[in-house]
Amino acid sequence: MRKKVKPVMEVLAEAKDLRLFGVCNTNPEQLVQKFRVHGVSMHNVVFLESVEHAKSVELDSELTYVCVSYRQAKQLFFRCQSGFSAAILVCDSALNCISVTTQFLDADATVQDGKLAWNFSPADNWHRLKDNTTFSCVPCIYDHTRALVSDCSQGSILKPFFTNIYKLPKEQQSVIKDMVVLTLVEKDAAQAEEILSEFFDKTLSPEQKKVFMKLLFVEQRYLAPLVELRPYALAGADPREYPAAEIAARYEVDSYELNYFLQTYKKVRRTNTVAMEERFFRKGDSLRAKSAKRKQTVASS
Repeated sequence: MRKKVKPVMEVLAEAKDLRLFGVCNTNPEQLVQKFRVHGVSMHNVVFLESVEHAKSVELDSELTYVCVSYRQAKQLFFRCQSGFSAAILVCDSALNCISVTTQFLDADATVQDGKLAWNFSPADNWHRLKDNTTFSCVPCIYDHTRALVSDCSQGSILKPFFTNIYKLPKEQQSVIKDMVVLTLVEKDAAQAEEILSEFFDKTLSPEQKKVFMKLLFVEQRYLAPLVELRPYALAGADPREYPAAEIAARYEVDSYELNYFLQTYKKVRRTNTVAMEERFFRKGDSLRAKSAKRKQTVASS
């Protein structure tokens, strides 16, 4: 039975009834087109590109305010009275948007009891630009990292991974994480086990290697869902364009965790596209040498 937890969230102020919308899937050109389609005059649109601008801009219920990040939106929230009817759009990532609103114009955002994170799916809610109905908004700090590694569902595949990653020296954490994600996504189980076994020999102590090899290839909680994730990752799929919810449901994991693997893989592969394994192995040799030198220095002192 999955253990229920609440997202790690710190509320910053009491709720206000506003028309505050997230926009996470729409680029600036598309946004202008949406305004035209839904009868919003560009003469009545104010773009807020800095926190200072948000602190000083005149508030007018006849205008539409576009914030280029959630920071400007939080400033407007604190300045607006509950019931203020101007549309305020927050153009940022979905995870940043939910720190000020859970209502989106280009997505549906849902969270369930017992889930660590939000699920976002593309949607067309632009008709709400003409709807003057306000809704409750609460500014908050949503700590995704702490939520990710905090006490979570039994189906979590990231909690044990990060629990052990954070036990490593700081200089090792990133390279181990990136190499594991890269290998698990790109290789089948046998290849991944062989590659990571050799890599851990270069980067980890025998005790640490034993922990990670057991976690990855004995418990095997990562392998099955990642097999289904692989073709989407290799194709460079957008997190909104593959069936994360369906895959997560089959293996009783959170779709946010699958998206984490996908996004991390894309970032690693984008920034290091040539001779990835060789680069990591060279860095592994360097890390092992630094670790040995540090231990020698401590022992001699």
